[in-house]
Amino acid sequence: MRVAIQGCSHGALHSIYSTILASDARTSTTTDLLLLCGDFQAIRNEHDFPSMAVPAKYRQLGDFWEYYAGLRVAPVLTVVIGGNHECMAYMWELYHGGWLAPNIYYLGAAGSIYVNPTTSSPSRAIRLSGLSGIYKSFDYRRGHFESVPFNEKSVKSAYHVREYDVLKLKQLSRRKSNTVVDLFMSHDWPVTITRYGDESRLLQQKPFFRDEAKSGTLGSPPALELLHHLAPAYWFSAHLHVKFAALVAHDKPPSDARAPPPMQGAEVGNPDEIALDDSDEEKGGNPDEIDLDVDSDDEEPRDDVAESKPAEQTQPTTTSIPLESIDQVASLPETEAREKVHEVAGTDLEDVEHAKEAIVAEETMEEEGARLETRFLALDKCGFGRDFIQFMDIPTSGPSTGPPRLHFDPEWLTISRAFHSYLPLQHNATPPTPTQIQSAMSEARTYIQQNILDQPYDVQTLENGVTLQPLDVEQVQTICYTVAPHNAPEAVQPNQWFTNMQTEAFAAFIGVENKVNPLPAGAAPQ
Repeated sequence: MRVAIQGCSHGALHSIYSTILASDARTSTTTDLLLLCGDFQAIRNEHDFPSMAVPAKYRQLGDFWEYYAGLRVAPVLTVVIGGNHECMAYMWELYHGGWLAPNIYYLGAAGSIYVNPTTSSPSRAIRLSGLSGIYKSFDYRRGHFESVPFNEKSVKSAYHVREYDVLKLKQLSRRKSNTVVDLFMSHDWPVTITRYGDESRLLQQKPFFRDEAKSGTLGSPPALELLHHLAPAYWFSAHLHVKFAALVAHDKPPSDARAPPPMQGAEVGNPDEIALDDSDEEKGGNPDEIDLDVDSDDEEPRDDVAESKPAEQTQPTTTSIPLESIDQVASLPETEAREKVHEVAGTDLEDVEHAKEAIVAEETMEEEGARLETRFLALDKCGFGRDFIQFMDIPTSGPSTGPPRLHFDPEWLTISRAFHSYLPLQHNATPPTPTQIQSAMSEARTYIQQNILDQPYDVQTLENGVTLQPLDVEQVQTICYTVAPHNAPEAVQPNQWFTNMQTEAFAAFIGVENKVNPLPAGAAPQ
């Protein structure tokens, strides 16, 4: 199975798909799966603008609305996670995951699915897990308190990673051997990951990373915990707009000691990567790309911000505010850039130490096993001359007879049911205790087995002749259009709250209520 991995998308779907099709034509191959590592920007129409953190003068529709409207169809199965530049109204509708457009699937705030290649013989399913958003310590232990309509603060805090979602991902079983292929996607990088790759070369490209990289505070502590807990075969990230590869040996817990850099060309080199002409970057690229290089404001919010006026009513301000875009930092003089990079991609040393302690404590409880390795790869944003896409081949057990299918991960279904009653929708969040988790997981495991896995299923055949298998995502979720696309005449007010029937369907599938965006009492399904 041929997989393409893309860094930040920034609304440039036409360019990304064109690059893939050109590579396929040049190499006489077919790309089966595309992974987009955040900053996807699923803008359906202009009324989605207030739910994305970007100054008004930089708002652009981008390409997604054409796929949402059916004017174009994604030519390759695409799986998306969220970053820090997203249409949060739409992403929140699909908190548990779902189809953003035909052939484009969002993993949710956190999620895990299986990608099953369509083969003539039993295939090897690949687990694909992911965490959306970026880490900010002041929101990490809060609940998902944000709601539509967003205000100028909540439109940003909505994409900050929450401990609740990380704790769910920690319930996934760890990879058992290096022969197992599983993939993980995050937007920001696991903290200290630069110590496992060619850090010197990275700092030549991004010299303003130096202080954070050398102090071990560049990146996300929760992502580091997940990296060592799950030990996936591959971990893909974006956010920092630079290509960087690393090799993590999990028998060596993270420390201040440097690990030897991997052989980047041999380990993660890309013979099929398309080298795009960099003669004049300003004149090329996608004219509809949403460029958020000036996004900002990630200071710790006050507790009263939930009562402030919605984002679309606020007035522009000239006040200096913290930054959240690497490209904006890069445009500053180096001394100032080095001071500002912490706001964009850094974290406190105390948070890093806590993450390391959690990893060491966990690994001392595990039995001696295989010496697992994770190949990490971060990629740039889409654009001329940028290393924004990578291709890799994952072996399957037989020749492909069609595009791969997405199947639910039974373990994630169990976790989603077990944690559902603890989903925090207020500012304060109280995570479940280990005893509560154990009890809830036991009940959920029995429920999923008896009510899903052991149940006969209705055989469905799609229009293209594909017969849906048990746990195929399309047995449960199909695209749901909650708002009209940009080219439709229907007027839709900005920042409206909608129930997405994919979320209703997923909740019903695992036997829980829809707490994210339930139907109002007496309302008919949309």
